[in-house]
Amino acid sequence: MENVNTKIQEIKVDVMDIQIYEHMYSKQYDEGRQVVFHITKDGQPFDTTGYKATFQMKKPDGTIVVNDYDIEDGKFTVTLTNQMTICAGNRIPFQIQLIKVSDDLSEVPVVLTTVTGYLKVTESVVQPDDVISSDEFNALTHTLIRAEQLQIEVTQAEELRQGNEEIRQTNEGTRIAKEKDRQTKEADRQTNESLRINGEDTRCRNEETRQSNENIRNSNETTRQNDTAEAITNSVAATSDCINATTDLQRKLSQHHFVLTSDKGVSGGVAELDENGLVPSSQLPGYVDDVMEGYLEEGIFYSNPEHTEELAGEAGKIYVDLETNKTYRWSGSSFIVISETLALGETSSTAYRGDRGKTAYEHSQSEHARTDATKVEWSANNGAIRINGDEASVYVHPDSGATVGSYGDASDQSPAAGDTFKVPYVTVDAMGHVTEVSEHTVTLPTTSVTVDDELSIESTNPVENKVVTQAINELVNIIYPVGSIYMSVNSTNPGDLFGGTWVEWGSGRVPVGIDTSDNDFKTVEKAGGTKTTDISHTHTMAHTHTMAHTHTMAHVHSLETGYAKIGYTGGNVGIRNAAKGTFTATNSASAAVAWGADSSTNVVGSGLGGNTDAASNSTTSAASNATTSAASNATTSAASKTSTSTIQPYITCYMWKREA
Repeated sequence: MENVNTKIQEIKVDVMDIQIYEHMYSKQYDEGRQVVFHITKDGQPFDTTGYKATFQMKKPDGTIVVNDYDIEDGKFTVTLTNQMTICAGNRIPFQIQLIKVSDDLSEVPVVLTTVTGYLKVTESVVQPDDVISSDEFNALTHTLIRAEQLQIEVTQAEELRQGNEEIRQTNEGTRIAKEKDRQTKEADRQTNESLRINGEDTRCRNEETRQSNENIRNSNETTRQNDTAEAITNSVAATSDCINATTDLQRKLSQHHFVLTSDKGVSGGVAELDENGLVPSSQLPGYVDDVMEGYLEEGIFYSNPEHTEELAGEAGKIYVDLETNKTYRWSGSSFIVISETLALGETSSTAYRGDRGKTAYEHSQSEHARTDATKVEWSANNGAIRINGDEASVYVHPDSGATVGSYGDASDQSPAAGDTFKVPYVTVDAMGHVTEVSEHTVTLPTTSVTVDDELSIESTNPVENKVVTQAINELVNIIYPVGSIYMSVNSTNPGDLFGGTWVEWGSGRVPVGIDTSDNDFKTVEKAGGTKTTDISHTHTMAHTHTMAHTHTMAHVHSLETGYAKIGYTGGNVGIRNAAKGTFTATNSASAAVAWGADSSTNVVGSGLGGNTDAASNSTTSAASNATTSAASNATTSAASKTSTSTIQPYITCYMWKREA
């Protein structure tokens, strides 16, 4: 059955407040009352992660109560014990201390203590002494009944234990069966794992094969790209040749290098060409067909290779040397070669026969060419090539984007101060093609700006580079004199941007302003500081564990064989070993007191079996308010040495110092 006294009170405690607005209430000697403390901060829920709570109370008799609690969801519950409520009082002070200690010893522990609250304990109507003097007999009866109840509880516990043992054995059988099933499944798992490993090995081998094939594909792709790039280059070159040929043709046409129809086939004109592109024989000189074959040796033609039958030289005839295939004419005194560069033959100084070359070409195409080779040919179309017989566009000449016309002002090449003239602006792409042409209007200043003795704005060359260069240098010297610091997220040396000599400066360090009053910071470009430092620290936690408690037992255990009797007199409880003798007080410092006569005041009852007498309603009390206190303010200190980073929040950049 639920205790009706539990969780009877809930109190909010704010770690930032100056008082606790609600007190705890209890009756003297109550035990089991619960008070739930809600921890807040400035009226809002407080994150108590990692915190422990300590409830500290000082009772009216000066004894201290200290109990530790775990905090869950920002709250913890204090259960009042009789050691807390044994002393009545209206303002029994208490406080709550929150402690957070990190696993990292370099972090300082957090200790938060609330303001003082109060427990109001109302005095009980019945006090323990009243109960002892009026209910002594019932105490013994209750003890005997409790002993019988304990025996019943022991029997029931044993029956429960036996039932639990039977359940345990059943569960053990189930466990063994499940273990066998687990072992079977484990064997299956190991088999499947072996299959998985074999499959993984196969996958790895397949992956290696795939990677090898991928490398081959990449190599082939590289070769293809190179071939394509070469084909494009050749196509560009062919296109350029085509453009040049077209340009030359246009130039020739513009110069009228052509033959009039009326001049063909007439005297003083030019010969005609037949359907084969040859000059008709009717329009050739008569000697053209008069050809003599022989062998030229030391300036003499012979009709036989043995050089024994000489041929006389005659004007108007052509002589062919069968050994060199060169042709000659008779000048009247010697044979003059007329076809030095057109001789046919198979030597280093002759041209090869076309019929044989054609046969060799057809042979190479039909028997030796690769069937998967890509055939790239020249195309008559501008910007295209033929790949395996198909037209492919590889280059499109971009539109220049320029409008036909003249740009700039060619008439004013030497402007004076105050003149306005036009300057052309041309944009060229990466291929060297003009993509845009425009013009800008420039007006020169009306006043003369002298740079030095030799240069001014009125010079015949007003755009002289020296003016711009000197102006930039002077501006840089003003903004960045020698000794200046330049900071940037660009790694380019500022010397490449502004000129001058710059060196990297302050690598891995943070600049600090000069402070002439501080010895650490009064010297320019002084370096100091460290990224880490060793910190020695001590964690001292002053705490007290004082447990004030009282055990008052209103019952008697007096089972001494013989004529033992238990009596009560003068507020003392004792045992008598002989009739009408003295007895030793068990709850007093007195060694002995007078026993007195056998009466209801002193001895009650006539034994509990055998010759044992037990006085009923006798009370044995432990020393009231017996207190066990740990050493007050016991302190545990742990000195340690920790290497701690001292790096401040930072952001990196490049820094240079100008030296010249």
